Amino acid sequence: MQGGLLDIDPAGDGYGSRPGDALGPWLQPIVVLVAAVSVTVAVLFEQWMYFSLGVAGLTFALIILQRPYFGLLLWIFAFPILDPYLRVDLPSGIPDITFNRVITGLTVLFISLEVMLRRRRLLPPAKAERSMLVLCAIMLGDMYMRSKNRGEDSLLIFDEYIGPFLLYASFKNLVATGTDVRKALIALALAAVYLAPHGAFQFVTHSELPFWHAPDETVHSLVEEQGRARGPFKDSVSYGALGNMVFLAALFCYGWCRKLRSRLFFGSLMLGAGMVVVLCMTRSVWLGLVAALALSAYREPRLRKTALAVVLGATIGVSTVYLLFSDNAESVSERATDYETVYIRIGLYNAALQMISEQAFIGYGRHAADVFFFNRTKYVSKIFGIDAEWGVKAGPPHNSLLYMSMMYGIFATMLYISIFVFMIRNFLALRRVRAPTLLPPAAYGSFMLAMSVIYISVGMFTDVMNFDFFGKLYFTLSGGAAGLLHRYGSNSGV
Repeated sequence: MQGGLLDIDPAGDGYGSRPGDALGPWLQPIVVLVAAVSVTVAVLFEQWMYFSLGVAGLTFALIILQRPYFGLLLWIFAFPILDPYLRVDLPSGIPDITFNRVITGLTVLFISLEVMLRRRRLLPPAKAERSMLVLCAIMLGDMYMRSKNRGEDSLLIFDEYIGPFLLYASFKNLVATGTDVRKALIALALAAVYLAPHGAFQFVTHSELPFWHAPDETVHSLVEEQGRARGPFKDSVSYGALGNMVFLAALFCYGWCRKLRSRLFFGSLMLGAGMVVVLCMTRSVWLGLVAALALSAYREPRLRKTALAVVLGATIGVSTVYLLFSDNAESVSERATDYETVYIRIGLYNAALQMISEQAFIGYGRHAADVFFFNRTKYVSKIFGIDAEWGVKAGPPHNSLLYMSMMYGIFATMLYISIFVFMIRNFLALRRVRAPTLLPPAAYGSFMLAMSVIYISVGMFTDVMNFDFFGKLYFTLSGGAAGLLHRYGSNSGV
């Protein structure tokens, strides 16, 4: 149905918006077999809880297999709140079943089944995918040769790198039109509905929601001692970085709306996402959003007035916080002017570079963080007038490139950088594509360029691939740009 609050245009819906039929005649026998096994296990072993979980899980899996694009949209919207709860902890040595792993596995399974049944031809891999493949091979090879716990390390590599790369390829093959990617932006923008209230409660009360399952024991001290909201994540950087992406998604949906009520709706989502960015109290997040807004206004003239309004609104909003919540506002001010973390990072970067220079080509392996933690005192030194003691006050170097170099060497780091170079070239090429859709491919290219600014700015001060959702989301949406570029017949993508 055309129109509505979300202002979705059904014209030109691509393959990703239609039900899949990869299972075809095999679907009914599979359902009967799994149901029979579940009932048999429940009766023989009196494990009715597992039977209920099995039925619910089977139903969910069949829905995703029938509508994989819907599964990805659900994952984009609900990962932060569903992943801590929708999980089955299995015995030691067996990977736990999580919401993220289920969505990734079922989406890849759907595409694989369609390829095997000759109902789909995979889009040809480009340079970005080849770099991803080689980088994964390096990581797995290093794990095989140097790891003492291959099972655990292989699972970490899957969650942090292989999984996002698979989501990139999956989204690339499922996306067909600008309407498809616009649905993804809407799903992302809607996350502000629960992210903003969660962080606001933490910021105002300096405590956690009573019913919320905290993902880590240290998060309570983060909220109580520093007053930094971190939402449903382990740290405030993950919370704020996702807030940046949600804000951008709402901004671009707002810019290409045709109805007043839709603009009001997405404007309210922008307000909620802006609250998330402020309450995380993380300067790299603030810097990333400012740079992304500037780039969006430069690339898309229709967003310039909105970007100016955002700046004015943020100024008024911060002033209001100072008037109404003076105690909390003081913590925001202290965080913005605190130079201690700057000194710590400079000391960490100096020590990390010294360590990398000793094993520049092979790195220290998957557990380089432990090596750095126990040996960095050998490499800290005074730099730029900053005392060496600052380099021993925090954990691993908060920089994605330095961390990659420490783990796998400079060749792997060059491969990692090349992935972003190829993807950004795709975004620039997409800017030249013209198509009659509600969200033009060129606008999506601008959106992904702004997303890249956020990802890179945060990655210069943290190891973003260790985040639960941030890196996965960025690579997934980047795959949409590659898919659009191929669908519209452009040969300029890489």
